Amino acid sequence: LKDQVLVPRVFFATNRKTNKPTTVNGIHALGHWREGRDVLQVAILDSSTIQSIVPSTVAMAVRRNCNDFFFSQAWRRVFEYIYLVFKGLLSWTLWYMPLRRLLESYTVTTLLFLMHPVSEGSVRIRPKDNRESHDELMRRDVDITVNVNYLQDQSDIETLRRCWNSIRRDGRAIEIFPRCIFQPIAQILFGWDWFQGFCRLFSQPYYHFCSSCRMKTKDGDDWVVDSTLSVCNHSRLRVCDASVFPDAISSPPALTCAALGYGLGKSLILSTTPLKLTQPISKPKEDPQNDSLVAVEKDNICSK
Repeated sequence: LKDQVLVPRVFFATNRKTNKPTTVNGIHALGHWREGRDVLQVAILDSSTIQSIVPSTVAMAVRRNCNDFFFSQAWRRVFEYIYLVFKGLLSWTLWYMPLRRLLESYTVTTLLFLMHPVSEGSVRIRPKDNRESHDELMRRDVDITVNVNYLQDQSDIETLRRCWNSIRRDGRAIEIFPRCIFQPIAQILFGWDWFQGFCRLFSQPYYHFCSSCRMKTKDGDDWVVDSTLSVCNHSRLRVCDASVFPDAISSPPALTCAALGYGLGKSLILSTTPLKLTQPISKPKEDPQNDSLVAVEKDNICSK
């Protein structure tokens, strides 16, 4: 299981021309940074994303630190409700307090997306009890555990660090977060490598989950589907979504999934044998025996 990951960066800028939203999805500019195999996306956001980015980043950091203290599924579910309430309160506070006007007028938010993470997660499906059952297992009878393991591989941190240091800052913009807020606290109180701590605390999922049913490649033996999207040893069972990607791709997967669906649909249509008539339908009207045969042939065609 893989997912792309992003980290936020906020600048104080007094030379903004407008504080009004200029785009539909909040992305004012988008580009790619490449160095060898490493591919990262850099996005500049307008003011329409302030209300969603800030509460989500802060609430996710709290959730990530506190979720490990709850081992029971019931307590984790309670904590999830608390997390949603906390996120909603932050969003409400930001919307109705003067801080929103300040952020919209004097800040610029950039997002750094790691498109090819090395870190891998897992999806585990286990029965709720160990007793053998001959009935089919339904979703209510199993426990599903998803662990994406964001940034668990140190090479992902180093890739983000190289891109972070390569992005040039405008001399008229001052980096507020994390340099002015998080970096001094992390270095003085904890003695951390501040950038690594920042990425592990405040990184956000891109929600482009993929590679849990990988397609067969020339180099790898760990695969689930072949090039026709057929599951191994089950040729009539197909999988067609982002889970078949051998690795994370360099862009959002919506168009790639649409292309996979189009290709699979086309192959299924072409593999279906067209109906061929072996006998002509026309016949002499004066022959009652032929009339009965043609009627039977018409019924067979309609049923097919």
